[in-house]
Amino acid sequence: MTTKDNIRRELDRFGYNYAERDQELEVRLGFNLTTTIDLSQEGRVLLTDRLQGWNLLTGLVPTKDVGRAIRHTWILNGVVFLFAIFLLSATIEGPRTTLLHVILVQLIVMVNVVWTLSATIFYLVKAEGFRQTVMAWMKD
Repeated sequence: MTTKDNIRRELDRFGYNYAERDQELEVRLGFNLTTTIDLSQEGRVLLTDRLQGWNLLTGLVPTKDVGRAIRHTWILNGVVFLFAIFLLSATIEGPRTTLLHVILVQLIVMVNVVWTLSATIFYLVKAEGFRQTVMAWMKD
């Protein structure tokens, strides 16, 4: 039994949704996360993760690499943080600054950080967990 047949058998056994193209298996893991198992090179298996559009981490933007998506999201998170700091400093210097303004800006920053951190952990765990599962299947 070939590696591809073994992986296909396990994907069917555990009910994964996948598509087969030539020497590739594209597995849809949910929440627009897709992992491609490339078996085209003899003795070598390449696993690549991809986020399609409308996902929790990058929103509308599809990405070809989950790691790159996470880096870009954290950069964007930094930009939002700086913008929130700018808003906070503008409201503090204004004549009608209220505690509500300060709390609102801090809330924006906290929601942004928590959302990004949660989505990052979710996608990393899901992608790496599936990667480890496929590697275990290949040993059998």
